[in-house]
This record gives sequence, structure tokens and C-alpha cells, in this order.
Amino acid sequence: MAGSPFQQWNDVLSSDKFWGEVAAFTDAAGERKFSSLSTLVMGILSLPFSNASVERAFSIMNVVKQKLRNKMRSSTADHIIRVRYGLMKRGCVKFEPTATMLSKFNSEEVYRANAQHDDFVELLSELNE
Repeated sequence: MAGSPFQQWNDVLSSDKFWGEVAAFTDAAGERKFSSLSTLVMGILSLPFSNASVERAFSIMNVVKQKLRNKMRSSTADHIIRVRYGLMKRGCVKFEPTATMLSKFNSEEVYRANAQHDDFVELLSELNE
């Protein structure tokens, strides 16, 4: 529309594409005119509109760490939850533990006093492969 004082936006049907276009808009001097506004709106659009995932995590924590197992260390509960999420992602019907996993699944290795968190992260990363 020639001669219009208003900016014509190309993509107005998709909110993320629209605000991306607004963020990239520059004036005649090459300055991003709506930088702060678009950053604010994109931040608001990135907020989850449901807390179901958080509720799910608390529910799993309540199943793992219940009154009968209240002396469980936080790290142990964390590892159990990570394994549960890993199994939900890939399933356990066809799961084959590696030799490294089997060597680490014993009480001396798991409950040693100076166990490093990295050992468990490495073990879980093998699970996710």
C-alpha cells in the first residue's frame, strides 16, 4: 500500500513469526525500533501456559520418595527419577544394559562415600543413546 504511514507486516497469522519480524524491523537509521517490546513479548510467549510438567515431576517425586523411604538421599531420588524419565522416553522392553552399566550397578559402586555425580550422568547418558 503505497503512501501509507503504517508499516505493512508480512506474517501476521503466526505470533512467533510476526514478533520475529517486528524484532528485526529497523528504522531509516538502521536501529531496531521495537527491540525492547519484541523481547518482552517473545519472553511472554515462551512461558508455558500449563504447569502440568511440574505437577508430573512432583508426582513422580512423591512416588519415589514416600514415607517408608524418607531416609533416601536426594541424589538417589534424583537418579531414580532420571532413570524413570529415560525409560519413559525409550521404554524398557528392548533395553540392553552395556557392560559399563552392569559394572556400576552394585552396592559398593552406587553407595560409595565419595561417589561422583559425573559417574551417574555418564551412566544415564549411555541409557539415552
